[in-house]
Amino acid sequence: IGYYGLSLNVPNLHGNDYLNCFLFGAIEIPSDIAAWLLLRNCPRRLSHAGILALSGCVLLFMNLIPSNLSIFSTVLVLIGKLGNTCAFSMVYVYISELYPTPLRNTGVGVTSMASRTGSIISPYIVLLGKATMTPLDF
Repeated sequence: IGYYGLSLNVPNLHGNDYLNCFLFGAIEIPSDIAAWLLLRNCPRRLSHAGILALSGCVLLFMNLIPSNLSIFSTVLVLIGKLGNTCAFSMVYVYISELYPTPLRNTGVGVTSMASRTGSIISPYIVLLGKATMTPLDF
């Protein structure tokens, strides 16, 4: 939900919408490179948990930033998006290695279906933040 929630929340960020959209798309390239390096050099479980913790801490820390520091808050959101995208890329490799060979296709399919269920729910969570007039922590 966090990956799609951040991606769909781009128009609500401060600054130029076009630049923010470009940056949110461009951040996926270093994220995939970081995921490849982490998967190659670190244990799977530790690297996945670490990158999710980094992303979550950065996004929670963003609530403490004053609203007049819009560039700093955009940079923090980009770091959170980098962590979420990296974890999203790493989880497919981790899941495919987790299941035994006879169940691998079914296991990856079921976990992909659960992920897509979260992607269906995420636009409504963004709209929930607009309806209640309270910022949601993404």
